[in-house]
Amino acid sequence: MSVTLALAIVLAGLSAICLGLVDAGRELDDVLGRLEHEAGALHRATGAAVEHGASVDPITRPRTSLRQGVDNFGATATRIVHDSAPPYARPVAGSLSSSIDLVPPAEPIDRALREYLDQTEQAQKVKAPTTSATELASRMLDRSYEMLVQKISQARGRTHAAVSTALFGVQAITLISIGIAALAIGFATQETPATPSRRP
Repeated sequence: MSVTLALAIVLAGLSAICLGLVDAGRELDDVLGRLEHEAGALHRATGAAVEHGASVDPITRPRTSLRQGVDNFGATATRIVHDSAPPYARPVAGSLSSSIDLVPPAEPIDRALREYLDQTEQAQKVKAPTTSATELASRMLDRSYEMLVQKISQARGRTHAAVSTALFGVQAITLISIGIAALAIGFATQETPATPSRRP
């Protein structure tokens, strides 16, 4: 019985870890979603400045927010995984999050963002651009933006897959726990001595 109890405790701990990873994955997806939103805001402001000569002031806020979000993504992800795990299992949760690829690398997004910002800078350096130069700059910006959004989308896809893996882990642990409980009840029933009937 003590073995069954110990196994039940271990399974409960694993289930809590997996549930924490599910929560962490959903929070990470929200973070990546905000990066995607800021990328869209940056591209709209940049396109207005390049194509129509609008003020560059609206570019500053989304560019700063996006740059900081990408730079801090690793630390943010580590904090989210740490805070979502039970206090007694945080080292295990960190290792398990790596094994299921919960936290996507920020490097591909960072490279795509740098390329986009380089294209923005080059487009803004052109003095009195011709129509053809403006069209070319717009196409290059669109291409860089599509690449940036693609990298963010790929990161979200990896996180979604990891969340599905963690959910499957919760389901598997639940089924195993039910099976163990059924076996324990069965063994306990077999080991219980039958009460002798009393004769009048």
